[in-house]
Amino acid sequence: GILIGAVAGWRGGWIDDVLMRVTDVFLAFPFLVALLVIRQFLGEVSWIVAIIGKPDSVRFTVVLLSILGWTIVARIVRGQVLALREREFVEAAKALGATGPRIVIRHVLPNAIGPILVALTLGVVGAIITESTLGFFGYGPDNSLGKLVGNSKLGVQTGYWWLVVFPCLALVILALCINYIGEGLRDATDPKVSGGRT
Repeated sequence: GILIGAVAGWRGGWIDDVLMRVTDVFLAFPFLVALLVIRQFLGEVSWIVAIIGKPDSVRFTVVLLSILGWTIVARIVRGQVLALREREFVEAAKALGATGPRIVIRHVLPNAIGPILVALTLGVVGAIITESTLGFFGYGPDNSLGKLVGNSKLGVQTGYWWLVVFPCLALVILALCINYIGEGLRDATDPKVSGGRT
């Protein structure tokens, strides 16, 4: 997502149009439906399964979520690069003879790291919740919190309510912790926020 967004924002023109239309195509599909369709397709191809594992493995789930999870980060990075590429420090780097990739890697992306980190942590939380949803419906790995909740439905009906409450509580606490880490990273990398502290 960072690579596609940086290339689209820096180059502009038809490259930006093509990359953003591809991103729009990925965003147009319902996320869970697209995950299930891609999971079914990849699980049927033997050489792909040999590389990324069986459909109920953690590695397969990570690859599956990576195939569709890059789009929001690409949009955010593109917007940041578009905003920063006209700034004075970029013009100064161009005047000194720096190439486009060097300017993006050394000057633009470090100045856009705050929103990238926030998007990263939000993406991690979204991936955890999506994986738990897949596990709840029986499509995730065996060690999924969603599978724990799905398997304990009968226990709740017989009065063992804690079998559902504790996995759900663990999921909520995990999501909150990752969100707080993202907020802390954003505050630590934002010069406007950290510059005012003593």
